[in-house]
Amino acid sequence: MSGQGCGGLSGPLIAGEYAQSELNDFASQMAAYLEDSVSQSSGFVVCVCGEMGCGKTTTVARVLWALGVDPHVPVTSPTYVYANYYDTDLGLIVHMDLHRLDRSHMDFFNLASEHHSLGAHDAQIIGHMIEWPERLNNQLRSLLNIEDKKSTGSVFELSIAYTAHPHRRLMSLARYEGL
Repeated sequence: MSGQGCGGLSGPLIAGEYAQSELNDFASQMAAYLEDSVSQSSGFVVCVCGEMGCGKTTTVARVLWALGVDPHVPVTSPTYVYANYYDTDLGLIVHMDLHRLDRSHMDFFNLASEHHSLGAHDAQIIGHMIEWPERLNNQLRSLLNIEDKKSTGSVFELSIAYTAHPHRRLMSLARYEGL
């Protein structure tokens, strides 16, 4: 799925094969990149790509916990609500799951654009973590009301893939050169 999220990828920042027990290490490394992005720009977008059931939400949860969300707060898939909001040490992060998004859900785009245009939460939102970004068909800019690359901050793709071993995943984090 690499490259289907938002644009052209640079080389991976983090890459490897990780067991479930090593997921916190990966999440801590990824959190450091996101913290750096927030300190240098206006925020970040992470396109989370992978097959159904590969661990996208589990990985997002670990990253959010590494960014300061209370580990007792459940991070659940927003498949049916499209977006969940989490307070972190950096600010508010929106976790989106667009798996169910199709043409019949285009009102969601209008609502999301209106929501962002009205400024609801905007002053606090420092990042978006989006599962199934390929469902947007290159409409990520519209969804997030992105005017230019500077206002976007950094854009990353987190890729997760199955391996021959059932308890290990190939994971990589790469930065997009442009949205």
